Amino acid sequence: MIVDLPPETMIVELPLGHHDDPPEQRGLAAVAARWLADVREPLGAARGRRTRHRLAPHSSSFSYWSCLDDLSDVPDRFGLATPPPDADRLNAIRRAQLRLSETRAADSRVRLLDALEQASWGEPAPTPLGDATTLSRITPDSLTAYLAACHRLGITIHRAPGRSTGVPAAAPVSHRRWRGGLTTVSGLADSRARVAVRLPLDPSTVAPGAVDVLAEVLGTGIDGVLPYELRISRGLTYSVGVLRWGADEPVTIGAKALVEPGDAAPAARLMLDVIRACLRRPPSAELRRAAERARTSLLLQADDPFGAVDELRRRARSEHTATELAEAIREHAAQGLTLAPAPGAPPAIAAVGPLTQAQQEVLEGVR
Repeated sequence: MIVDLPPETMIVELPLGHHDDPPEQRGLAAVAARWLADVREPLGAARGRRTRHRLAPHSSSFSYWSCLDDLSDVPDRFGLATPPPDADRLNAIRRAQLRLSETRAADSRVRLLDALEQASWGEPAPTPLGDATTLSRITPDSLTAYLAACHRLGITIHRAPGRSTGVPAAAPVSHRRWRGGLTTVSGLADSRARVAVRLPLDPSTVAPGAVDVLAEVLGTGIDGVLPYELRISRGLTYSVGVLRWGADEPVTIGAKALVEPGDAAPAARLMLDVIRACLRRPPSAELRRAAERARTSLLLQADDPFGAVDELRRRARSEHTATELAEAIREHAAQGLTLAPAPGAPPAIAAVGPLTQAQQEVLEGVR
């Protein structure tokens, strides 16, 4: 006899992320995540479980899925009685994280996003993984104190089918002030340059699902206005992609491109022009196709192995669920987009690569 059991999914959400790391111990939340996901825990394929970890600015969430195994033992791993790692195990964790941090630091795409973050807020982006100095300061006592702080602030468990226990932390309110402007990074070995732009949106115009549709209009794949304008029409880029952020205040939208160094300024200017032109779109066949792509993407999120518990987590945090956003998108397809830039907020622009002084000066004039 075959018994078809519904899969069980669970999220254990810790209320601290990499933006909460002490400056002298950057990488603490990531090291703690590695420790909590230690191979000593008998999870994995042998017990029919899939696992996922997500480190965010102000949270660290561990997700589990199984259709064969009971997940009731999972929360025990996050108890205060969890013994800290011994020196050898901690050293191995720090070495592995340092290798990953050095790989990250050498990636020009990551350097571009870090530079764009600095251009946006006027301060360097905190690395989620730390460096050799900050990682060396993380001790077993640091990890014990980290877990104690998580318990003090409240660990939330989302379990589907079921409900959430604990009080989900409110979404943090950013106290950073938008700066905008230009940040460039040179001295890399690349022969081409990467350039990105970021534009804040007026929060009073950002209806649920609108930014999802906007991203599809701009182009999250081969379809969209940005690939056409930058690659086909103007031949400025080797690749182009859409960037979006939802946790910052205000919500922002952006784009990135790989170009010849001399084309960095024209590409940045054109990306900003295209984004601004797409903020308001009347109903059309093109908009309906973009909305349908956005709906499909959201519904696929709701239908993946962790979809049910992700929806439960969003609901517990008073966020719009993927299915609610998918439904809201129908209205944008029928009524059009009516987004607007945030008044008085200049765009942020970043460029990484072998740019001459003259090319940087031209970028300074892009607005």
